[in-house]
Amino acid sequence: MELTPRSAGKVYISLSNAGGEEVVMCYDSRARIFGMDRTHSGQTDFSKDFPVTTVAPCPVGESLKLRLFLDRCSLEAFEAEGRMAMTNLLFPAKPYDTMAVYTDGGKCRVSGLTVYPLQIGRSVDTDK
Repeated sequence: MELTPRSAGKVYISLSNAGGEEVVMCYDSRARIFGMDRTHSGQTDFSKDFPVTTVAPCPVGESLKLRLFLDRCSLEAFEAEGRMAMTNLLFPAKPYDTMAVYTDGGKCRVSGLTVYPLQIGRSVDTDK
């Protein structure tokens, strides 16, 4: 997906499920920081250090080209030019099935959003 913040200072991407579990990513275009908040992402009570927001510098221009990879227990985010990468473990009770993009009040353009399903349970024959 490509995010062009326009007048939005912060653009949020939320992945959630019907159980109220969610992970929220935030691109702060003014501070040029990308973050992932996993404080409400699912099971987090096994360690006081687990429910955190992680951040990374994200030096981009007018827009952010973002690739997200989500599986059962991890979320990876890559800026298309290789200037930022982030991985977080997540332990939701049920898979995230809803995605939302919203801002801190300004406008943002989302373009080129493509969703690919993961091929789960596919085995590879190594004898050939």
